[in-house]
Amino acid sequence: MIASLKEKLAALRPGPDACFEHPLRKVEEVRELLAGAPEQDLGHLRTRLREIDDLVSTALIQGLGAADRAAYEAEAHRAIERHRGRLDAEALEDAVARFTVHRAREREGLPRVSIV
Repeated sequence: MIASLKEKLAALRPGPDACFEHPLRKVEEVRELLAGAPEQDLGHLRTRLREIDDLVSTALIQGLGAADRAAYEAEAHRAIERHRGRLDAEALEDAVARFTVHRAREREGLPRVSIV
């Protein structure tokens, strides 16, 4: 998965505010870490992979054009409408943010990296 993520990130043409340099460096660090010592502390590796996922998601959202971002958020609001009244406003906005990231990653074919 990490090799696939690296290839996808390298191929993206992000918007003016997105920067995939930092996530790409982190991906390469983890690849080198695994190549040099395959018997890694799983907790440490999980943390590093979570960090990469967060960096990728942040850069991707920053790089979205206004129209794409508005479309994802509108779709998210429609999807969570049935939960209005059962969840507080903060939880609903968190759901919108997570949905937006999910859709953007899905559209770009950016896999999540994790250890199960």
